[in-house]
Amino acid sequence: MQLRGSVGLRNGTSSELSTMDNASSVPLEPPLVGSPVERHERGHRRIRDIRVAELAYRGWQEASKWLERVAPVELPERPDVLLRKHAPALANADAALRVLREVAAQRFFAGVDRDTTAAVLDARLPEYRRDLLSQADDLLKRHFDLLTYRTLWFGDPIDWHLDPLRSRRAPLVAWSLIDVHDSTSVGDSRLVWELNRHQWLVHLAQAWASTGDERYARACVSAIDGWLDANPPGVGINWASNVEVALRVISWCWTLMLLRDSKAIQPAWLSRVLAAIWLHATHVRRYLSFYSSSDTDLTGEALGLFYVATVFPEFRNPDKWPDVAMRVLVSECDAQVCRDGVHFERSSCYHRYVATTYL
Repeated sequence: MQLRGSVGLRNGTSSELSTMDNASSVPLEPPLVGSPVERHERGHRRIRDIRVAELAYRGWQEASKWLERVAPVELPERPDVLLRKHAPALANADAALRVLREVAAQRFFAGVDRDTTAAVLDARLPEYRRDLLSQADDLLKRHFDLLTYRTLWFGDPIDWHLDPLRSRRAPLVAWSLIDVHDSTSVGDSRLVWELNRHQWLVHLAQAWASTGDERYARACVSAIDGWLDANPPGVGINWASNVEVALRVISWCWTLMLLRDSKAIQPAWLSRVLAAIWLHATHVRRYLSFYSSSDTDLTGEALGLFYVATVFPEFRNPDKWPDVAMRVLVSECDAQVCRDGVHFERSSCYHRYVATTYL
């Protein structure tokens, strides 16, 4: 399939980037272990049947987590330092903006053509457009409809670590130290993650594309800035699930493409976000969920990696992001989809998730 159409950058030095490079040098081809059905059927034989390759891969990831805890990543204050090393073609902020506006759109879905899409919505889907703008106006007021809950309030500015229903705030510690299932400490991690997937940002970006109202674009820019300030690399619950990191970077790709011609997208801000996208993709690649029981997590992670590698091929990725992403997506499609075309979990939710992933 060919797609068409801040990191809070802290004090650091160029030499620190070398440490980060070494930490992201992951095994290129960790083997897949049979179909999901075979993996689940092993049950209590899991420990006995565990393979050397799996032990090695899991051991490597644990070592990587430990390294992140003892030597946290500190990125340079200027994102162009990182981009000069990992994406020279994007290091100049003005050049990066030109790439976004003139080149990247050709790699993405055709539906991000603003003039055509707005006209089609007006002519064929006026009710959808009204609903979209109504949702976007609620989001401007920071009212969020997430999971089964409506008009949730996470504060102003948004508290990205808060479960407002249980009045719990996840601690700002290394992500690998957080027990995401401990509701007394973090609340409902699923609810926190749903906010931090930033899929609602795409609704705001769609509203801008439909109307040209810069309020929607400025709200996107402000939200991403706030997230980057509040979520240092590798710190907090929003780094604790690899598939959530992948889903967020997909949302950012959509948001950037939809807003690429907005006046709110300034060169310096774009550089900051591109540096964050590189960090997200590096994290996803490092912690791909091979050997995990959650096979759908792996496909979501691979999709995020595929988005970044396709939309921004200017990123240097010695870990072969596009090759690994495609291999995972193809292999997992064969493994997870039964001969009758139904997802092996026999769940309509999982079936929809997987169908959406591959579409």
